[in-house]
Amino acid sequence: MNMNTVCERYMRDNPPRGVVCRIYQKSAVHRVSDYRYRADFNEIFPDSAIGDFVWLFTSYKSPCNGALTMAVNCFGPMNILVNGVSVFVSDIFCERNPDTPNVVHAKIHEGINDISIRFEKTAAGFGGIFGTHIGKWNYIFLNPLDTTREGVLWGNLNETGGELHPRLYYPSPKPLPSRLPVDEQFWQTGFPDTFWRPYYDEGLFGQWNYPLGVTLRGLMRFAILHASADIALYVRAHLQMCIDTFEYALFDKAHYGGAASIHNLLAGIDSLDDCGSMGATLLEAKRTLSLQGTERISDYVCDYIMNRQARRSDGAFWRKEQMHSFQNETLWADDLYMATSFLREKFIESGERKYLEECFNQFLRYKDYLYIPSQKLFSHVYDFRRGKATQVPWGRGNGWALYSLCDVLAVAPNAPHELFELFESLCEGVLALQSDDGRWRQVLSDSETYLETSCSAMFIYAFLKGIRHSLLPKDGYASAALRAWKSLKENALDCDGNVLGVCTGSEFSFSKSYYASLGTRINDTHGVGIVLAAACEIERYENA
Repeated sequence: MNMNTVCERYMRDNPPRGVVCRIYQKSAVHRVSDYRYRADFNEIFPDSAIGDFVWLFTSYKSPCNGALTMAVNCFGPMNILVNGVSVFVSDIFCERNPDTPNVVHAKIHEGINDISIRFEKTAAGFGGIFGTHIGKWNYIFLNPLDTTREGVLWGNLNETGGELHPRLYYPSPKPLPSRLPVDEQFWQTGFPDTFWRPYYDEGLFGQWNYPLGVTLRGLMRFAILHASADIALYVRAHLQMCIDTFEYALFDKAHYGGAASIHNLLAGIDSLDDCGSMGATLLEAKRTLSLQGTERISDYVCDYIMNRQARRSDGAFWRKEQMHSFQNETLWADDLYMATSFLREKFIESGERKYLEECFNQFLRYKDYLYIPSQKLFSHVYDFRRGKATQVPWGRGNGWALYSLCDVLAVAPNAPHELFELFESLCEGVLALQSDDGRWRQVLSDSETYLETSCSAMFIYAFLKGIRHSLLPKDGYASAALRAWKSLKENALDCDGNVLGVCTGSEFSFSKSYYASLGTRINDTHGVGIVLAAACEIERYENA
Protein backbone atom coordinates (compact mmCIF):
# COMPACT_ATOMS: atom_id res chain seq x y z
CA MET A 1 0.00 0.00 0.00
CA ASN A 2 1.48 3.34 -1.08
CA MET A 3 0.70 5.77 1.74
CA ASN A 4 0.90 8.67 -0.70
CA THR A 5 -2.48 7.40 -1.95
CA VAL A 6 -3.99 8.15 1.49
CA CYS A 7 -2.71 11.72 1.27
CA GLU A 8 -3.96 12.17 -2.28
CA ARG A 9 -7.38 10.77 -1.41
CA TYR A 10 -7.73 13.12 1.56
CA MET A 11 -6.71 16.19 -0.47
CA ARG A 12 -9.01 15.19 -3.31
CA ASP A 13 -11.97 14.78 -0.95
CA ASN A 14 -11.24 18.11 0.77
CA PRO A 15 -9.94 20.46 -1.92
CA PRO A 16 -8.93 24.05 -1.19
CA ARG A 17 -11.92 26.36 -1.33
CA GLY A 18 -12.98 29.67 0.13
CA VAL A 19 -15.83 30.60 2.40
CA VAL A 20 -19.46 30.88 1.30
CA CYS A 21 -21.47 33.96 2.25
CA ARG A 22 -25.01 33.65 3.59
CA ILE A 23 -27.55 36.21 4.72
CA TYR A 24 -28.13 36.70 8.45
CA GLN A 25 -30.92 38.74 10.05
CA LYS A 26 -30.16 39.63 13.65
CA SER A 27 -33.77 40.46 14.49
CA ALA A 28 -35.38 37.32 13.03
CA VAL A 29 -34.83 33.67 13.98
CA HIS A 30 -31.32 33.85 15.39
CA ARG A 31 -28.69 31.81 17.20
CA VAL A 32 -28.16 32.34 20.91
CA SER A 33 -25.34 31.65 23.34
CA ASP A 34 -25.80 27.87 23.40
CA TYR A 35 -25.60 27.76 19.56
CA ARG A 36 -29.29 26.91 19.09
CA TYR A 37 -31.89 28.93 17.18
CA ARG A 38 -34.41 31.06 19.07
CA ALA A 39 -37.71 31.79 17.34
CA ASP A 40 -40.04 34.02 19.37
CA PHE A 41 -42.88 34.63 16.95
CA ASN A 42 -44.63 37.01 19.36
CA GLU A 43 -41.71 39.34 18.60
CA ILE A 44 -41.46 38.56 14.90
CA PHE A 45 -45.24 38.71 14.27
CA PRO A 46 -46.59 41.11 16.91
CA ASP A 47 -50.03 41.21 15.22
CA SER A 48 -50.55 37.45 15.51
CA ALA A 49 -53.58 36.14 17.37
CA ILE A 50 -54.19 33.12 19.58
CA GLY A 51 -54.76 30.16 17.27
CA ASP A 52 -52.35 31.42 14.61
CA PHE A 53 -49.53 29.17 13.63
CA VAL A 54 -46.16 29.34 11.90
CA TRP A 55 -44.50 26.70 9.75
CA LEU A 56 -40.74 27.10 9.57
CA PHE A 57 -39.14 25.28 6.63
CA THR A 58 -35.42 24.58 6.61
CA SER A 59 -32.93 21.83 5.79
CA TYR A 60 -29.84 20.05 7.06
CA LYS A 61 -27.08 18.63 4.89
CA SER A 62 -25.55 15.41 6.21
CA PRO A 63 -22.37 13.76 4.91
CA CYS A 64 -23.78 10.28 5.68
CA ASN A 65 -26.77 8.30 6.87
CA GLY A 66 -27.28 8.59 10.60
CA ALA A 67 -29.17 10.44 13.29
CA LEU A 68 -29.80 14.11 13.95
CA THR A 69 -30.17 14.84 17.65
CA MET A 70 -31.63 18.14 18.73
CA ALA A 71 -32.55 19.89 21.96
CA VAL A 72 -35.89 21.70 21.85
CA ASN A 73 -37.55 24.17 24.22
CA CYS A 74 -41.25 24.88 23.66
CA PHE A 75 -42.86 28.29 24.26
CA GLY A 76 -46.15 26.72 23.07
CA PRO A 77 -47.34 23.71 21.03
CA MET A 78 -44.63 22.53 18.66
CA ASN A 79 -44.31 19.71 16.09
CA ILE A 80 -41.13 18.75 14.20
CA LEU A 81 -41.07 16.75 10.96
CA VAL A 82 -37.88 15.47 9.31
CA ASN A 83 -38.25 14.31 5.72
CA GLY A 84 -42.00 14.27 6.21
CA VAL A 85 -41.93 12.08 9.32
CA SER A 86 -43.08 13.51 12.66
CA VAL A 87 -40.24 13.12 15.16
CA PHE A 88 -41.47 15.35 18.00
CA VAL A 89 -44.85 16.58 19.26
CA SER A 90 -44.84 18.69 22.39
CA ASP A 91 -47.13 17.91 25.31
CA ILE A 92 -48.36 19.88 28.28
CA PHE A 93 -45.24 19.04 30.27
CA CYS A 94 -42.89 20.44 27.60
CA GLU A 95 -45.03 23.57 27.30
CA ARG A 96 -45.29 23.97 31.08
CA ASN A 97 -41.48 24.03 31.34
CA PRO A 98 -40.19 26.26 28.52
CA ASP A 99 -36.75 26.53 30.14
CA THR A 100 -36.20 22.76 30.03
CA PRO A 101 -34.73 21.31 26.81
CA ASN A 102 -36.21 18.13 25.34
CA VAL A 103 -33.90 15.79 23.39
CA VAL A 104 -35.19 14.76 19.96
CA HIS A 105 -33.69 12.00 17.77
CA ALA A 106 -34.42 11.84 14.04
CA LYS A 107 -33.14 9.51 11.33
CA ILE A 108 -31.49 11.34 8.46
CA HIS A 109 -29.91 10.32 5.17
CA GLU A 110 -26.87 11.44 3.24
CA GLY A 111 -27.46 14.75 1.47
CA ILE A 112 -30.23 17.28 2.02
CA ASN A 113 -32.79 16.52 4.74
CA ASP A 114 -35.94 18.65 4.90
CA ILE A 115 -37.03 19.92 8.30
CA SER A 116 -40.42 21.47 9.03
CA ILE A 117 -41.38 22.89 12.42
CA ARG A 118 -44.94 23.91 13.28
CA PHE A 119 -45.55 26.41 16.09
CA GLU A 120 -48.99 27.32 17.47
CA LYS A 121 -49.73 30.51 19.39
CA THR A 122 -51.39 30.21 22.78
CA ALA A 123 -51.72 32.66 25.63
CA ALA A 124 -48.60 31.05 27.11
CA GLY A 125 -46.28 31.71 24.17
CA PHE A 126 -45.52 31.36 20.48
CA GLY A 127 -42.31 29.73 19.25
CA GLY A 128 -39.39 27.85 20.71
CA ILE A 129 -35.66 27.13 20.70
CA PHE A 130 -34.16 24.35 18.60
CA GLY A 131 -30.77 23.12 17.42
CA THR A 132 -27.78 21.16 18.67
CA HIS A 133 -28.16 19.05 21.81
CA ILE A 134 -24.43 19.31 22.52
CA GLY A 135 -22.74 22.64 23.07
CA LYS A 136 -20.77 23.89 20.08
CA TRP A 137 -21.93 21.32 17.53
CA ASN A 138 -22.39 23.61 14.60
CA TYR A 139 -25.78 22.69 13.14
CA ILE A 140 -26.41 25.27 10.42
CA PHE A 141 -30.13 24.98 9.84
CA LEU A 142 -30.83 28.50 8.65
CA ASN A 143 -29.06 31.01 6.41
CA PRO A 144 -29.73 29.44 3.01
CA LEU A 145 -27.76 29.17 -0.19
CA ASP A 146 -31.01 29.27 -2.16
CA THR A 147 -34.63 30.29 -1.61
CA THR A 148 -36.22 26.90 -2.26
CA ARG A 149 -35.60 25.30 1.12
CA GLU A 150 -36.33 28.04 3.63
CA GLY A 151 -39.22 30.21 4.64
CA VAL A 152 -41.80 31.00 7.27
CA LEU A 153 -45.52 30.49 6.65
CA TRP A 154 -47.77 32.49 8.97
CA GLY A 155 -51.52 31.98 9.04
CA ASN A 156 -54.57 30.84 10.97
CA LEU A 157 -55.54 27.27 11.74
CA ASN A 158 -59.02 27.88 10.30
CA GLU A 159 -57.75 29.31 7.03
CA THR A 160 -56.53 27.41 4.01
CA GLY A 161 -53.62 29.72 3.36
CA GLY A 162 -51.26 32.09 5.04
CA GLU A 163 -48.66 34.71 4.37
CA LEU A 164 -45.26 33.44 3.23
CA HIS A 165 -42.18 35.20 4.55
CA PRO A 166 -39.18 33.67 2.75
CA ARG A 167 -35.78 34.29 4.20
CA LEU A 168 -33.57 36.55 2.19
CA TYR A 169 -31.09 35.22 -0.34
CA TYR A 170 -28.52 37.16 -2.34
CA PRO A 171 -25.40 36.30 -4.26
CA SER A 172 -22.11 36.62 -2.41
CA PRO A 173 -20.88 40.17 -1.82
CA LYS A 174 -17.95 41.67 -3.68
CA PRO A 175 -14.90 39.37 -3.89
CA LEU A 176 -13.49 38.64 -0.47
CA PRO A 177 -9.86 39.27 0.45
CA SER A 178 -8.02 36.27 1.90
CA ARG A 179 -7.88 38.04 5.27
CA LEU A 180 -11.55 38.60 6.08
CA PRO A 181 -12.39 42.22 7.04
CA VAL A 182 -13.22 43.00 10.66
CA ASP A 183 -15.62 45.76 9.68
CA GLU A 184 -19.41 45.76 10.12
CA GLN A 185 -19.90 48.11 7.18
CA PHE A 186 -18.19 45.72 4.77
CA TRP A 187 -20.72 42.98 5.55
CA GLN A 188 -23.89 45.09 5.36
CA THR A 189 -26.45 44.19 2.70
CA GLY A 190 -28.32 47.47 2.53
CA PHE A 191 -31.33 45.96 4.32
CA PRO A 192 -32.07 46.78 7.98
CA ASP A 193 -30.31 44.58 10.51
CA THR A 194 -29.21 42.21 7.73
CA PHE A 195 -25.64 41.11 7.03
CA TRP A 196 -23.58 38.72 5.00
CA ARG A 197 -21.75 36.13 7.10
CA PRO A 198 -19.04 33.74 5.81
CA TYR A 199 -19.32 29.99 6.38
CA TYR A 200 -17.33 26.87 5.54
CA ASP A 201 -19.89 24.98 3.52
CA GLU A 202 -18.20 21.91 1.99
CA GLY A 203 -15.35 19.66 3.00
CA LEU A 204 -12.82 20.12 5.78
CA PHE A 205 -10.40 22.55 4.18
CA GLY A 206 -9.72 25.63 6.30
CA GLN A 207 -11.65 24.39 9.33
CA TRP A 208 -10.38 24.15 12.92
CA ASN A 209 -11.00 21.21 15.26
CA TYR A 210 -8.84 18.76 17.17
CA PRO A 211 -9.12 15.72 14.84
CA LEU A 212 -8.09 17.97 11.95
CA GLY A 213 -5.05 19.03 13.95
CA VAL A 214 -3.95 15.40 14.14
CA THR A 215 -4.79 14.83 10.47
CA LEU A 216 -2.81 17.83 9.24
CA ARG A 217 0.09 16.93 11.49
CA GLY A 218 0.26 13.46 9.92
CA LEU A 219 0.09 14.92 6.43
CA MET A 220 2.82 17.41 7.29
CA ARG A 221 5.19 14.81 8.71
CA PHE A 222 4.62 12.57 5.70
CA ALA A 223 5.30 15.52 3.37
CA ILE A 224 8.56 16.36 5.12
CA LEU A 225 9.79 12.78 5.18
CA HIS A 226 9.06 12.37 1.47
CA ALA A 227 9.92 15.92 0.39
CA SER A 228 6.42 16.23 -1.09
CA ALA A 229 5.88 19.85 -2.09
CA ASP A 230 2.23 19.27 -3.04
CA ILE A 231 1.25 17.90 0.38
CA ALA A 232 3.27 20.54 2.21
CA LEU A 233 1.63 23.33 0.22
CA TYR A 234 -1.81 21.87 0.96
CA VAL A 235 -1.15 21.80 4.72
CA ARG A 236 0.24 25.32 4.65
CA ALA A 237 -2.75 26.60 2.70
CA HIS A 238 -5.21 25.06 5.18
CA LEU A 239 -3.41 26.57 8.17
CA GLN A 240 -2.95 29.91 6.41
CA MET A 241 -6.69 30.09 5.90
CA CYS A 242 -7.15 29.58 9.64
CA ILE A 243 -4.75 32.44 10.30
CA ASP A 244 -6.43 34.74 7.77
CA THR A 245 -9.93 34.16 9.16
CA PHE A 246 -9.16 34.11 12.90
CA GLU A 247 -9.64 37.81 13.64
CA TYR A 248 -12.91 37.76 11.74
CA ALA A 249 -14.12 34.78 13.80
CA LEU A 250 -13.58 36.75 17.02
CA PHE A 251 -15.37 39.75 15.50
CA ASP A 252 -18.27 37.59 14.30
CA LYS A 253 -18.90 36.03 17.70
CA ALA A 254 -18.73 39.40 19.45
CA HIS A 255 -20.95 41.11 16.85
CA TYR A 256 -23.72 38.52 16.51
CA GLY A 257 -23.51 36.51 19.73
CA GLY A 258 -24.04 32.76 19.77
CA ALA A 259 -21.88 30.68 17.48
CA ALA A 260 -19.28 32.33 15.28
CA SER A 261 -20.03 31.46 11.66
CA ILE A 262 -16.47 30.17 11.22
CA HIS A 263 -14.04 28.70 13.78
CA ASN A 264 -16.84 28.49 16.32
CA LEU A 265 -14.71 26.22 18.54
CA LEU A 266 -11.72 28.55 18.63
CA ALA A 267 -13.75 31.75 18.97
CA GLY A 268 -15.83 30.22 21.77
CA ILE A 269 -12.94 28.38 23.40
CA ASP A 270 -13.79 26.61 26.66
CA SER A 271 -11.82 23.36 26.44
CA LEU A 272 -8.46 21.92 25.48
CA ASP A 273 -10.18 20.17 22.56
CA ASP A 274 -10.89 23.59 21.09
CA CYS A 275 -7.30 24.69 20.80
CA GLY A 276 -4.38 22.40 21.69
CA SER A 277 -4.23 19.96 18.80
CA MET A 278 -4.58 22.52 16.01
CA GLY A 279 -2.37 24.95 17.91
CA ALA A 280 0.39 22.34 18.05
CA THR A 281 0.11 21.70 14.33
CA LEU A 282 0.26 25.44 13.65
CA LEU A 283 3.52 25.79 15.60
CA GLU A 284 5.04 22.67 14.05
CA ALA A 285 4.19 24.06 10.60
CA LYS A 286 5.88 27.34 11.53
CA ARG A 287 9.00 25.38 12.43
CA THR A 288 9.03 22.87 9.57
CA LEU A 289 7.08 24.51 6.72
CA SER A 290 7.99 28.17 7.38
CA LEU A 291 4.34 29.09 8.01
CA GLN A 292 4.05 32.81 8.71
CA GLY A 293 1.68 34.85 10.85
CA THR A 294 1.09 32.25 13.56
CA GLU A 295 1.71 34.53 16.54
CA ARG A 296 -1.80 35.86 17.12
CA ILE A 297 -3.43 32.42 17.27
CA SER A 298 -0.59 30.72 19.13
CA ASP A 299 -0.54 33.47 21.78
CA TYR A 300 -4.32 33.15 22.14
CA VAL A 301 -4.09 29.36 22.53
CA CYS A 302 -1.15 29.60 24.92
CA ASP A 303 -2.96 32.12 27.11
CA TYR A 304 -5.97 29.82 27.32
CA ILE A 305 -3.99 26.69 28.23
CA MET A 306 -1.63 28.33 30.69
CA ASN A 307 -3.93 30.90 32.30
CA ARG A 308 -7.60 30.15 31.68
CA GLN A 309 -8.05 26.38 31.41
CA ALA A 310 -9.66 25.02 34.60
CA ARG A 311 -7.34 23.18 37.00
CA ARG A 312 -7.71 21.05 40.09
CA SER A 313 -5.96 22.18 43.28
CA ASP A 314 -2.98 19.99 42.30
CA GLY A 315 -2.70 21.76 38.94
CA ALA A 316 -4.29 19.02 36.81
CA PHE A 317 -6.34 20.24 33.88
CA TRP A 318 -9.97 19.13 34.10
CA ARG A 319 -13.28 19.73 32.40
CA LYS A 320 -14.86 21.72 35.20
CA GLU A 321 -17.64 23.58 33.42
CA GLN A 322 -18.13 23.56 29.65
CA MET A 323 -20.90 24.34 27.23
CA HIS A 324 -21.08 20.57 26.67
CA SER A 325 -22.35 19.97 30.20
CA PHE A 326 -22.30 16.15 30.05
CA GLN A 327 -18.52 16.29 30.44
CA ASN A 328 -18.48 18.69 33.38
CA GLU A 329 -16.38 17.75 36.41
CA THR A 330 -14.31 15.11 34.61
CA LEU A 331 -10.68 14.53 33.62
CA TRP A 332 -9.92 12.75 30.32
CA ALA A 333 -6.84 10.87 29.09
CA ASP A 334 -7.46 12.56 25.72
CA ASP A 335 -6.51 15.92 27.21
CA LEU A 336 -2.91 14.84 27.70
CA TYR A 337 -2.54 15.12 23.94
CA MET A 338 -4.73 18.23 23.64
CA ALA A 339 -2.56 20.10 26.16
CA THR A 340 0.96 18.72 25.94
CA SER A 341 1.21 18.54 22.14
CA PHE A 342 0.93 22.34 22.11
CA LEU A 343 3.10 22.93 25.18
CA ARG A 344 5.84 20.76 23.67
CA GLU A 345 5.85 22.86 20.51
CA LYS A 346 5.81 26.04 22.57
CA PHE A 347 8.91 24.82 24.41
CA ILE A 348 10.67 24.07 21.12
CA GLU A 349 9.74 27.51 19.78
CA SER A 350 10.63 29.55 22.85
CA GLY A 351 13.13 27.45 24.78
CA GLU A 352 11.22 28.30 27.96
CA ARG A 353 11.32 25.31 30.27
CA LYS A 354 8.06 26.26 32.01
CA TYR A 355 6.17 24.66 29.14
CA LEU A 356 7.98 21.35 29.63
CA GLU A 357 7.44 21.54 33.38
CA GLU A 358 3.73 21.96 32.74
CA CYS A 359 3.79 18.83 30.58
CA PHE A 360 5.57 16.87 33.30
CA ASN A 361 3.07 17.96 35.93
CA GLN A 362 0.07 17.00 33.80
CA PHE A 363 1.37 13.49 33.11
CA LEU A 364 2.19 12.92 36.77
CA ARG A 365 -1.18 14.18 37.96
CA TYR A 366 -3.09 12.22 35.32
CA LYS A 367 -1.24 9.11 36.42
CA ASP A 368 -2.58 9.69 39.93
CA TYR A 369 -6.16 9.80 38.64
CA LEU A 370 -6.19 7.33 35.75
CA TYR A 371 -3.49 4.67 36.10
CA ILE A 372 -4.74 1.10 36.69
CA PRO A 373 -1.78 -0.73 38.31
CA SER A 374 -3.11 -4.24 37.73
CA GLN A 375 -3.38 -3.63 33.97
CA LYS A 376 -0.63 -1.02 33.47
CA LEU A 377 -3.12 1.05 31.50
CA PHE A 378 -5.11 4.26 31.89
CA SER A 379 -8.82 4.52 32.54
CA HIS A 380 -10.42 6.74 29.94
CA VAL A 381 -11.91 9.27 32.37
CA TYR A 382 -11.97 10.25 36.04
CA ASP A 383 -15.43 11.40 37.15
CA PHE A 384 -15.20 13.77 40.13
CA ARG A 385 -18.93 13.63 40.77
CA ARG A 386 -18.53 9.94 41.56
CA GLY A 387 -15.03 10.31 42.94
CA LYS A 388 -13.59 7.49 40.84
CA ALA A 389 -12.12 6.56 37.47
CA THR A 390 -14.13 4.60 34.92
CA GLN A 391 -11.76 1.59 35.02
CA VAL A 392 -12.37 1.17 31.28
CA PRO A 393 -9.08 1.19 29.29
CA TRP A 394 -10.37 2.65 26.03
CA GLY A 395 -7.94 2.04 23.19
CA ARG A 396 -7.69 5.56 21.82
CA GLY A 397 -7.63 7.08 25.32
CA ASN A 398 -4.46 5.09 26.05
CA GLY A 399 -3.26 5.98 22.57
CA TRP A 400 -3.54 9.70 23.30
CA ALA A 401 -1.51 9.22 26.48
CA LEU A 402 1.30 7.17 24.89
CA TYR A 403 1.43 9.22 21.69
CA SER A 404 1.86 12.48 23.59
CA LEU A 405 4.13 11.13 26.34
CA CYS A 406 6.49 9.70 23.75
CA ASP A 407 6.66 13.06 21.95
CA VAL A 408 7.41 14.94 25.16
CA LEU A 409 10.09 12.52 26.39
CA ALA A 410 11.78 12.65 22.97
CA VAL A 411 12.64 16.32 23.58
CA ALA A 412 13.08 16.09 27.36
CA PRO A 413 15.94 13.74 28.33
CA ASN A 414 15.98 15.34 31.79
CA ALA A 415 12.31 14.67 32.50
CA PRO A 416 11.43 13.15 35.91
CA HIS A 417 12.44 9.50 36.05
CA GLU A 418 8.87 8.62 37.01
CA LEU A 419 7.70 9.64 33.53
CA PHE A 420 10.13 7.29 31.81
CA GLU A 421 8.86 4.54 34.10
CA LEU A 422 5.27 5.47 33.25
CA PHE A 423 6.01 5.27 29.52
CA GLU A 424 7.63 1.86 29.92
CA SER A 425 4.79 0.60 32.10
CA LEU A 426 2.04 1.75 29.72
CA CYS A 427 3.89 0.19 26.79
CA GLU A 428 4.13 -3.10 28.71
CA GLY A 429 0.42 -3.01 29.43
CA VAL A 430 -0.44 -2.33 25.79
CA LEU A 431 2.00 -4.94 24.44
CA ALA A 432 0.47 -7.63 26.66
CA LEU A 433 -2.94 -7.09 25.06
CA GLN A 434 -1.98 -7.16 21.38
CA SER A 435 -4.40 -9.42 19.52
CA ASP A 436 -3.41 -12.41 17.42
CA ASP A 437 -4.36 -10.27 14.41
CA GLY A 438 -1.69 -7.74 15.36
CA ARG A 439 -4.00 -4.81 16.08
CA TRP A 440 -5.48 -3.68 19.38
CA ARG A 441 -9.10 -3.63 20.46
CA GLN A 442 -11.55 -0.82 21.11
CA VAL A 443 -11.49 -1.70 24.81
CA LEU A 444 -7.97 -3.01 25.26
CA SER A 445 -8.83 -5.58 27.90
CA ASP A 446 -12.01 -6.90 26.25
CA SER A 447 -11.42 -9.47 23.51
CA GLU A 448 -15.07 -9.20 22.44
CA THR A 449 -14.70 -5.60 21.23
CA TYR A 450 -13.66 -4.78 17.70
CA LEU A 451 -10.13 -4.24 16.37
CA GLU A 452 -9.64 -0.47 16.13
CA THR A 453 -7.37 1.41 13.73
CA SER A 454 -6.49 4.68 15.44
CA CYS A 455 -5.24 3.22 18.72
CA SER A 456 -3.29 0.55 16.82
CA ALA A 457 -1.55 3.28 14.80
CA MET A 458 -0.81 5.26 17.97
CA PHE A 459 0.84 2.26 19.60
CA ILE A 460 2.93 1.59 16.48
CA TYR A 461 4.05 5.23 16.60
CA ALA A 462 4.88 5.16 20.31
CA PHE A 463 6.74 1.81 20.14
CA LEU A 464 8.94 2.75 17.18
CA LYS A 465 9.57 6.34 18.19
CA GLY A 466 10.29 5.06 21.68
CA ILE A 467 12.91 2.69 20.22
CA ARG A 468 14.35 5.48 18.04
CA HIS A 469 14.84 7.72 21.10
CA SER A 470 16.09 4.92 23.37
CA LEU A 471 12.98 5.01 25.51
CA LEU A 472 12.20 1.33 24.82
CA PRO A 473 14.24 -1.77 24.01
CA LYS A 474 13.98 -3.06 20.46
CA ASP A 475 13.23 -6.60 21.58
CA GLY A 476 9.51 -7.30 21.62
CA TYR A 477 8.35 -3.83 20.68
CA ALA A 478 9.74 -3.65 17.16
CA SER A 479 8.23 -6.96 16.10
CA ALA A 480 4.89 -5.99 17.70
CA ALA A 481 4.82 -2.70 15.79
CA LEU A 482 5.69 -4.39 12.49
CA ARG A 483 3.03 -7.05 13.03
CA ALA A 484 0.44 -4.38 13.80
CA TRP A 485 1.43 -2.41 10.70
CA LYS A 486 1.10 -5.50 8.52
CA SER A 487 -2.42 -6.03 9.86
CA LEU A 488 -3.38 -2.38 9.33
CA LYS A 489 -2.22 -2.51 5.71
CA GLU A 490 -4.16 -5.69 5.08
CA ASN A 491 -7.36 -4.80 6.95
CA ALA A 492 -7.65 -1.04 7.44
CA LEU A 493 -6.24 0.51 4.25
CA ASP A 494 -7.62 -0.02 0.76
CA CYS A 495 -6.16 0.61 -2.68
CA ASP A 496 -8.10 3.89 -3.03
CA GLY A 497 -6.44 5.43 0.01
CA ASN A 498 -9.35 4.97 2.41
CA VAL A 499 -8.69 4.42 6.11
CA LEU A 500 -11.13 1.96 7.70
CA GLY A 501 -12.02 0.88 11.22
CA VAL A 502 -11.57 4.20 13.05
CA CYS A 503 -13.83 4.72 16.05
CA THR A 504 -15.90 7.88 15.86
CA GLY A 505 -15.72 10.51 18.58
CA SER A 506 -16.84 9.36 22.01
CA GLU A 507 -18.34 10.49 25.28
CA PHE A 508 -17.41 8.39 28.32
CA SER A 509 -18.95 5.63 30.37
CA PHE A 510 -18.23 3.24 33.22
CA SER A 511 -19.52 0.47 30.95
CA LYS A 512 -17.39 -1.33 28.38
CA SER A 513 -20.50 -1.95 26.33
CA TYR A 514 -20.79 1.78 25.60
CA TYR A 515 -17.40 1.80 23.89
CA ALA A 516 -18.19 -1.46 22.12
CA SER A 517 -21.33 0.16 20.72
CA LEU A 518 -19.49 3.08 19.16
CA GLY A 519 -19.34 2.71 15.40
CA THR A 520 -16.46 3.19 13.00
CA ARG A 521 -16.35 5.58 10.07
CA ILE A 522 -14.38 5.45 6.84
CA ASN A 523 -11.73 8.18 6.72
CA ASP A 524 -12.66 9.54 10.13
CA THR A 525 -10.19 12.32 10.93
CA HIS A 526 -9.47 10.77 14.32
CA GLY A 527 -7.44 8.17 12.41
CA VAL A 528 -6.13 9.39 9.04
CA GLY A 529 -3.26 11.52 10.34
CA ILE A 530 -2.34 9.04 13.05
CA VAL A 531 -1.99 6.28 10.45
CA LEU A 532 0.27 8.57 8.40
CA ALA A 533 2.38 9.36 11.48
CA ALA A 534 2.72 5.62 12.17
CA ALA A 535 3.73 5.05 8.54
CA CYS A 536 6.51 7.60 8.93
CA GLU A 537 7.87 5.80 11.99
CA ILE A 538 7.70 2.46 10.16
CA GLU A 539 9.69 3.91 7.27
CA ARG A 540 12.30 5.45 9.58
CA TYR A 541 12.70 2.16 11.40
CA GLU A 542 13.02 0.11 8.22
CA ASN A 543 15.55 2.54 6.73
CA ALA A 544 17.65 2.87 9.89
